[in-house]
Formats: sequence, C-alpha cells, structure tokens
Amino acid sequence: MRGNPCLLFVLILSTKCWSGDALESTPIHGREHIGGNLEEMMLVLRATVLEHAKQISQLKSENEQLWNHNENLRDDYKKMKYDFENMRKENENLKSSLQEHLRERDKLQLQLNVTEGRLQYLEAISLQITPRTCQTLADLGVTRTGEYFVDPDGALIGDAPIKVLCDMETDPVSTIVLHDSMGTTAIDRCADPGCYSHSIRAKLLPQTIQQNPVHLFAKQETLTLDII
Repeated sequence: MRGNPCLLFVLILSTKCWSGDALESTPIHGREHIGGNLEEMMLVLRATVLEHAKQISQLKSENEQLWNHNENLRDDYKKMKYDFENMRKENENLKSSLQEHLRERDKLQLQLNVTEGRLQYLEAISLQITPRTCQTLADLGVTRTGEYFVDPDGALIGDAPIKVLCDMETDPVSTIVLHDSMGTTAIDRCADPGCYSHSIRAKLLPQTIQQNPVHLFAKQETLTLDII
C-alpha cells in the first residue's frame, strides 16, 4: 500500500512529461483533445489505485484473521497436549491403583484360605469335644441361647453330633430338638374337635438319641393357640 503513491507520482510525472512533449509536437487546435484524454487516464488510474488499495486492505485483514486462527489452533493444540498428558497420568494412576487392589485382593484371598483352613481344623477338633447336652454347655459357662451341636452318645462314638436349640434361660437348661414348624403356623378354623391336624417333622435324629433319650433333659412341644 505504501508503493501506490510513488507509482501514482511516477505515472503522473511520466504522463506530464509525455503530455508536455505531446503538447509541443501537437498543433494548437488538437491540444484540447489531448487534455481530455489525459484527464480520463488519470481518473482510470486513480480508480485502479483505489481498487488495489482496497484489495490490499482486504488481504491484510484476511491475513490477520488467518494469523489469529493459527494462534487459536496453536492454543488448542497446547490445551489438547496438556489434557492428553493429564489423561496419561490419570491412566497410569488407575493402572497403579488397579494393581494395588489386585495385590490386596490376592492377599485377602490368601488370608481367607488360611482362615478357612483354621476353621475346618477347629471344626474337626470341636467334633471331638462336642458336649452331650446343652446343660453340659451351660456348666462350661455358655449363657447365650442359640443353636449348638451336641453329641448325646459321646464324642467319636456312634452317630455324628446334631444341631439343637439350647435354651439357657430355663432351669434346668432345655435341649430342644429342632423341627420344620419352629415358627408361627396358621391354623384353619373348624368347629368340631379334632377336625384340624398338622404334622410336625423333626429333623433327622440319629438312632442313638432315640435309643438313649436320657441324655436329653426335655423333649416337648409347646402349642400356642390364638383364638379369634
């Protein structure tokens, strides 16, 4: 854009020089026609220069826009690079955390296996020292009512121990054989005596208990009837 005034000046100067020579060699009656052509050429040249200036200004504006766009792309690239680096570090942290969890899981699994082995060992020992009745447990200091294993015919003799309910709150302590109707059972209403029956199936009892009931302090069923 800076070169346009110089170019215009040169063109004007050359035009003036040409016009001066032309005027000297042109008859007087034709000089008016030459002056008119010179003015038209100056107008065309001026319009051309202005158009070029406008195009240069537009190119400069587009160049600035491209430069700004390039800077934006550069900033976006830096941001993406920064985000990628953060994601890479986070991925490494997750992998490290996962490996730590896997090691902790293997450690816990090993401890669980050891604990299960000890429980099986203790269970095997307990089968050898299982008491004959719930009263025996109470004599050993057990005070919590619950389900326990008892071995009426003695440890390592006859049948295996069975699970019973020891009621530690009774005196003497009750040994209750479990059955399939320990919970509340709904009874169908009927008017005549003996019109309703409900079978109660006790859990499988070893033959030893049936033959030696003396080891069980009590064997009874309590029925509670709520009459509506």
